[in-house]
Formats: sequence, structure tokens, C-alpha cells
Amino acid sequence: VAAARASGGGALSLAVAVSLNGQQYSRTSLPFRQHAPPLVAELSPSLGPVWGGTLVNLSGSALAEGSDIRCTFQHAKTTVAALPIANRSEGAAEWSLSCFAPPVPCKPPVGLPELGCTPKGGASALLLTLNGQQYEPIAPTFAYFDPVTVAAVSPACGPVGGATTLTLTVP
Repeated sequence: VAAARASGGGALSLAVAVSLNGQQYSRTSLPFRQHAPPLVAELSPSLGPVWGGTLVNLSGSALAEGSDIRCTFQHAKTTVAALPIANRSEGAAEWSLSCFAPPVPCKPPVGLPELGCTPKGGASALLLTLNGQQYEPIAPTFAYFDPVTVAAVSPACGPVGGATTLTLTVP
């Protein structure tokens, strides 16, 4: 059974019945609900390290209308279930959910696997599905940053009350 797309893009409830000849249908039917496309207004944070693990919070509308909410990132080979929907107040149109950003894959130089590799930062589209089947890219995108190494901190100490300006030296 395949469902037709709802006209106008809004949510629509249908009754699904079965026919073996196209004329007589089963006496019972089951509900099937088409949902409006999700609209993500904000990603927070919108960037994280290349090694992954950032909990990305999505907020927007129509994020909770599905039955199998999952997300994946453009470069990832796996999908993850979105974390439970939270922060919806009674009557509010905004919903939020969270997904963990996976690590950026990397490949060692050809012929030199012993050298290992360092993943490179960049933008990655976040894809969202509300039914576990059709994934839609959402805007804005998530950006990965390269690891940063701090070589020195100056000054090396300061008062308990704070307000010390630090200078960080990176190689």
C-alpha cells in the first residue's frame, strides 16, 4: 500500500483498507496520518568538533508529527533516533528535539595507512525523517571544526575573583 501526498502540504488523516480486486474492500480499516513537512528554525549549537559527540538541539514546527523520528548527517553512514521531544508548552507551535553529531570519517593517505589521518572540518547537511523512511535536508547546516591545540596560556595564574584576561598561544 502506498499513500498519496496530501494536497496543500498539510496534515491529513486517511483510512487504509485492503482490496484484492479493486472493488470490494476490507470491512475494517486502519488509520494512516500524513504529516506536514518539518520546519527547523534553529540548530543549537550550530558547530562541533570533527570527533563528533555534540548534542545538537533542533527547534521549529511540525517536528513531533511523526512515528519514527530520526536524524543523520550528510557524511554519516548511520542514522540515530532523535532524542525525546521536550520543551513544548500547551498550545505552543514550537517543538524541540536533539540528535548527536557523529564523527567526521577520514581516510589515511593512499598506500600509507600507518600514518593514520586527521578528519577535516566543514559543513554537513542535517537530514531529518519523521517516519524512518523519507529523509529531508533541513536548514541551517551543521559545521564541524578542526581540533585546536593550545600551546601556552599567559598569565599562568590569577585571582579567585576572576577578571584576568588570558592570552592563548596556538601552534
